[in-house]
Amino acid sequence: GVALRLCTGCSCLRYCSEACQFRHWGEGHHAECAALGSLLGALRTLSPAAKQILGAGFQRPFGPEAGLVRRVFKEARET
Repeated sequence: GVALRLCTGCSCLRYCSEACQFRHWGEGHHAECAALGSLLGALRTLSPAAKQILGAGFQRPFGPEAGLVRRVFKEARET
């Protein structure tokens, strides 16, 4: 398999190549990258109990962003 590249700005998205990352940046990731990074940073400061409570609220899909939100909360709970 291809080693995926982690976005160094938000640490939330992975890309198969630098070209894909660059294309996605131009398609709008630049607008959300800092916000996602800040959200993940804030979530990492929460207590384990608070992370568990918040994470439970995002187990059900709520739109096209559901997978990304669940992944961010999962990573925050693990750190």
